[in-house]
Amino acid sequence: MGREFIWWGYACMKFRLADDTWYTPDFIVIPRLSILEVHEVKGGFIREDSKIKFKVCKELYSKVGVWRMMQWKGGEWREIL
Repeated sequence: MGREFIWWGYACMKFRLADDTWYTPDFIVIPRLSILEVHEVKGGFIREDSKIKFKVCKELYSKVGVWRMMQWKGGEWREIL
C-alpha cells in the first residue's frame, strides 16, 4: 500500500545557499503523521553541481525535515543521498 500525503508541491520552495545561488527541490511532501520531506528526483545521469547543491542545502537546512535524492536507474528508484 502506498503512503498517504497531507500535501505535496512541485518546485514550490526555494532555499538560499549564498548570494545569487538558490536551490529549488523538485518536490516538497508532507506525509500523514510525519514531518516535511524534501525530494529531489533524477534520471540516469546526474550533474555534479546538482549533488553539491543538494548536499549543501541539506546541511544548511537539516532541521527543515527529511532530505532525499532519488534516482531512477535500472527500472527502479534508488535513494542516493
